[in-house]
Amino acid sequence: MPLFDAYLIADWSAANRPRTGRDSIWLCLMVRQAQGLVEGLLANPPTRDAARQLLTATLNRLVGDNHRVLVGFDFPFGYPAGTASAVGLKGPPWRAMWDHLAAAVSDGTDNQSNRFDVAAELNRRISGGPSPFWAFPESRTGPYAPRR
Repeated sequence: MPLFDAYLIADWSAANRPRTGRDSIWLCLMVRQAQGLVEGLLANPPTRDAARQLLTATLNRLVGDNHRVLVGFDFPFGYPAGTASAVGLKGPPWRAMWDHLAAAVSDGTDNQSNRFDVAAELNRRISGGPSPFWAFPESRTGPYAPRR
């Protein structure tokens, strides 16, 4: 018997405005049927908020139908050892970073986000300069926010 009944994969996007097509969010769901895996969803929502709502509804339906679902996203939640401590956070490092980012980052329904401000503040707290986070848009560069 297969381990999962459905597979839901999200190709996320950091676009700061609603966007579809290239460089945007894509969701794909494959559901196990008698004939094998069948596409259950292929969607390209224009915002992270719309994607979150679609993911929530889809997962609620699948779990409600007693499906075992593997969900995958294309972004990491890892930081080098010592990052939480360097920022001055207390508690288990993974949880401290998670809680800090959850409290600090705001992401509007229109895809506007303050993630560059949060990253610049982390750079200031960690190094007092433009590292370790980089690749800020030209319009968002500054003493703690390097382009390269």
